[in-house]
Amino acid sequence: MHHHPCHSGSLLAGLLVLLGMPWVAQAQAAPYEVELIVFRQLDHEQPMDPATLPRSPAADGPEALAGLVPLAPEALQLGDIATRLRRSPAYRLVYHGGWQQQVDSQALALPSALPAAAADAGLQGALSFYRERFLHVLVDIRLSAEGEPAGPGWHMRQSRRLRGTALQYFDHPAFGLILAVRRPVGDEDP
Repeated sequence: MHHHPCHSGSLLAGLLVLLGMPWVAQAQAAPYEVELIVFRQLDHEQPMDPATLPRSPAADGPEALAGLVPLAPEALQLGDIATRLRRSPAYRLVYHGGWQQQVDSQALALPSALPAAAADAGLQGALSFYRERFLHVLVDIRLSAEGEPAGPGWHMRQSRRLRGTALQYFDHPAFGLILAVRRPVGDEDP
């Protein structure tokens, strides 16, 4: 018994709709570009005992990795800042990278787990982007002092409304985070 090729194609399409595969529904929406720099502020604040730190969202759930597409190195635009941090004796660059992702309403938004390279640098947690009238981000990130996930470290949890295309700086006594979000064409604040 052989299947007619058109028939199996429409069957697959019907199944995907039935299963509510999110990437099918989101295929039309242009993605946002997210670029992130995380750096240590040296000679500042002793790390906290991990037992006292709040739990950051797990980065290993498949839903946490919803639709992140890594940016090619040449697509990153914050290289000058990363270079200055790398050269400064007061800071240590922990991570610089970026990705593309969809942004949904708050009810549908999924945390975007950090890429593997960030985890390798001792970062855990997620960024959650959502869009109501304005674009918002919730940063919930833990930086371990020794690069060991279970070791002592610091936790940052901050929420912010993002306006326009300005760089966002999130401050913590032990580490800082610089965030750039480049929106799809035609996506402006009201």
